[in-house]
Amino acid sequence: MSAPTTRPTSRVARATCLIALTALALGGLSACGEDEQQLQVVAAASLRAPFTELAEQFEDDHPGVTVDVTYSASSATFAQQALDGADGDVIATGDTSSMAGASDALDGQAQIFASDVLVMVVASDASTELADVVDGASYAACVTTAACGQAWAALQRGTGVRAEPTALEVTGAAVVEAVTSGTVDAGFVYRSEAAAAGDAVR
Repeated sequence: MSAPTTRPTSRVARATCLIALTALALGGLSACGEDEQQLQVVAAASLRAPFTELAEQFEDDHPGVTVDVTYSASSATFAQQALDGADGDVIATGDTSSMAGASDALDGQAQIFASDVLVMVVASDASTELADVVDGASYAACVTTAACGQAWAALQRGTGVRAEPTALEVTGAAVVEAVTSGTVDAGFVYRSEAAAAGDAVR
């Protein structure tokens, strides 16, 4: 494993600005330096919706700065890439364990800026309940390399569900798609991903 790279001061400043925006989305921000042109962000796929909005807001508030966000289905994968010296000003994982592994590669202190909970979703016109999944109804979950999959693995025992997932998907969005397409009866995703699906699920 290569040693973490030291990033230029200007890039650290840009990272600080976006972290502040993320943590204080309703508050004001001081302008970043005029020489800052691009902010590179690597984020978990489950953060796509909020980070897309945050990036657009940041660019509107800071003319001349372009926010380039790359999304990855596996927090563990891009956290390891950060440890190996990959470029990026901000890394936003979908779980604390991946961030703990990458914290030594960051220029700033890691901080929790949001939280989410796992929920069960079914198609909007379906009557499937958790008890049905316990009894053997088909369901989808994320692979364990994704944060939503790690969350399901930790939660599964407490739900009473003993069967393994009928389908394993790389992202929560893919789990929702498996549910709405009728491939499975239910799925376990983050609440934010369920909300993004709108009326297609309940």
